[in-house]
Amino acid sequence: MLKNSNIETHQLIADILSFDNDNSILKKKLETSKIDWENIVQTASRHLVLTTLYCRLNQKNLLHLLPQDLSDYLKDITSINRNRNKKLIEEAQSLTAMLQKHNIEFVFIKGMALLIGGYFKDIGERMIGDIDILVLEKDAESAFDILKKEGYSKLVEFNYDKSNFRHLPRQINEKKLAAVEIHTHVLNPSHRYLLPIDTIFESRLSSSDYRTPNSYHLNLINILTSQLNDKNYYYNTLNFKNSYDSLVLRILNHIENTDFNKSKFVLHFINLNSVWFRELNLINVSGHNTLRMRSYVLKIKYKEFEKSLKLIKFASFTVINRLNLFFMNKSYRNYLFNSIIFRKS
Repeated sequence: MLKNSNIETHQLIADILSFDNDNSILKKKLETSKIDWENIVQTASRHLVLTTLYCRLNQKNLLHLLPQDLSDYLKDITSINRNRNKKLIEEAQSLTAMLQKHNIEFVFIKGMALLIGGYFKDIGERMIGDIDILVLEKDAESAFDILKKEGYSKLVEFNYDKSNFRHLPRQINEKKLAAVEIHTHVLNPSHRYLLPIDTIFESRLSSSDYRTPNSYHLNLINILTSQLNDKNYYYNTLNFKNSYDSLVLRILNHIENTDFNKSKFVLHFINLNSVWFRELNLINVSGHNTLRMRSYVLKIKYKEFEKSLKLIKFASFTVINRLNLFFMNKSYRNYLFNSIIFRKS
């Protein structure tokens, strides 16, 4: 691969993550001496799949093809992440016991749900930030207070009132590794019809150690939160962390489900991923989505174009959003007056 263009970098990362590619072809790619490993590491780090790359290469028996210093580096950070995740599983089990004791209905969601649900061959694969717990709205304050009494008493408060927001302030126990967010919803108000909370609880999976949504709902949560909460649909982009989560959640088992595919956000996620993962190249792409895919590929190919376009879209979104908040949210206006005009934070 000459100079390893950004397209080739993304494709190589996808080939390593994929469960449906030819290992002999991947082996030939890795054997070339012209791979820009620095670009691979930077891109994988940005997508939060650096430890995933190491584990997948190990599972494919291809680790020996990495430069030795890179292999050693990835081994070390994966080992650190694996040990951290072991402790996070223990923390999740402790949280389960707390909430069960008080008869709180809940499920773990996002990365922690995949980790404790046993979806990864190696628990070192996935990097986990916060522990996200979804509860029924009627139990939210009780769950929040229970965690406070159990040591999760340091709060990361919002700067202004966010009525009907999807989660309560983040709770931190300084003796634990991960903060906890108690969610009453997965999505923001305008899109909650896409993922009714009652259906998640009706089909949840349970054991003595954990509660999680089933793989169908975990896939929807993964896709819709990345597309909407993280604004990947707006920016017309994707993150390989979410791509890999959907692969381990066996998205192919759900892709034929008309309910699963009825959302334009799900289709957008699948379409963009089909650029890199041939196993997802299964759905007829509309003219509109073809244009979005081409635009996405251009952004990957030309980094400066991507940066400029993202900056423009970010500025547009920020201005519109802040103006809306200013006129509609008194708490936000007070926050602005105090923190900016009167220099009080």
